[in-house]
Amino acid sequence: LYPVKTSLEATRAGLAKDQVKQIELYLDFAEERLEVISALIQSGRFLDIPQATAEFETYLDKALTALQQLAQNDPERAAEFNFQVTDTLSRFNQILSGMLVSVPASVQNALFSAIDASAMMSDDELQDENASLDNDQDDDSLDDDPDDDILDDDQDDDSQEEDTDEHNHE
Repeated sequence: LYPVKTSLEATRAGLAKDQVKQIELYLDFAEERLEVISALIQSGRFLDIPQATAEFETYLDKALTALQQLAQNDPERAAEFNFQVTDTLSRFNQILSGMLVSVPASVQNALFSAIDASAMMSDDELQDENASLDNDQDDDSLDDDPDDDILDDDQDDDSQEEDTDEHNHE
């Protein structure tokens, strides 16, 4: 039944009406994996934790990829949504950190990997994405008239031609 569930999740994400909905679904699926990890801990099925944490990390990666695509297509919407994603990943990180005390040392590395993935994505990559979105928005606000760039390029070409003419006459 588990392969059917993951196939349904992939189908749901693929049919999402927009990228924000797709990101939300991937984060929901990651959160479901946290619930699975918790249930595995409570039932003492520690050997199944590495698979669940790997799936958790896969959904985080898919969410981040979709967020990066959104940033390319709709930077303003992505900037607004980044903060929600960052908060969600921070919450995931706290949940995973709390689980560490409940698992034997033999499976702690799997949890550490998931913690690192959520921390890295929430801290580094999303902040970098926020910075690039801020820069894009700053550039957009400075560039009121795209024709100005064309004029500037023409002026640069003219000045280069003058420099070449002066050099040739010498």
